[in-house]
Amino acid sequence: MAKLEVITGPMFSGKSEEMIRRLRVAAFAERNLILIRPNLDKRPERNVFGLVETDPKLRGYSKLISRVVLSANDLNEIVSLHKPNVIGIDEVQFFPHDFLDLIINLLDQKKDDDFKIIASGLNLDAEGCPFGIMPELMARADEITMLKAICTKCKSEGAIFTQKTAGSIKQVEIGGDKIYTVRCRKCFIRQSEIPLTS
Repeated sequence: MAKLEVITGPMFSGKSEEMIRRLRVAAFAERNLILIRPNLDKRPERNVFGLVETDPKLRGYSKLISRVVLSANDLNEIVSLHKPNVIGIDEVQFFPHDFLDLIINLLDQKKDDDFKIIASGLNLDAEGCPFGIMPELMARADEITMLKAICTKCKSEGAIFTQKTAGSIKQVEIGGDKIYTVRCRKCFIRQSEIPLTS
């Protein structure tokens, strides 16, 4: 049966590592795997492809294809060509709405097959609002894994908010710990309420 698994949470909560763990399990079961990420995210230090390349259980696994995709059509072509059992989608919040339509169609087409989509991405933006297609994916998921982090201000467990500390007021601004941090509900301040510096 087809299945949608969603991994979500703030930055620095281990979403990419959880994706890798699930891909290892699928590789052990000798599944055909595709791992995709959006063209938008070019951060080498947060690149799930780099984690795959250094992982001893995935490095050299011949049934794993890693691709950067620009559109839902790109993904559709890759799926048609490689016929995967498992599709891993990293940073899913950055994909446009037509990706959601394609994911739903793939799950419907393969509902009787041994087929799985694992989508990983941010739960909320720096305003504390649901990010991109993530809320609709979560509403349709068979399984949701909500990861949390340690608040960088008070050090409490259970931080679910990504907070901007620098950069611009744009919703999508790619960056790591020079622009973002993670906060608990008590310490979180919306992006629009704090002055940002570049």
